Amino acid sequence: GTNVRIEAVENNLELKFDLDFELEGKPFDWNADDVDVSKCDVKLGNKVKIGSYCNFVKGLIKEGVQKYLDKWTEFKAPKIVKKLEDQLKKKIGDEMSFPIIKL
Repeated sequence: GTNVRIEAVENNLELKFDLDFELEGKPFDWNADDVDVSKCDVKLGNKVKIGSYCNFVKGLIKEGVQKYLDKWTEFKAPKIVKKLEDQLKKKIGDEMSFPIIKL
């Protein structure tokens, strides 16, 4: 929430705030281990294979993809937001209040 405050209301202290939230998530059950890299042989005179950089490239790709998969990212999902608003019976921006202490 935003605009968080405590106010005295009719012999009670209430926690008040304006409803606000962001949805964050990360890909579930994705795996960066299955990376296929090919055609990365090093050849002498385009005939004799003297090495390969496939494993190096595969490692770089896996490392880069894994960093993305491990990261929580904000996303937009209007239908989920609507369901949350319906459950809370409040819209984003509406004031919410909860009694915390009776005076």
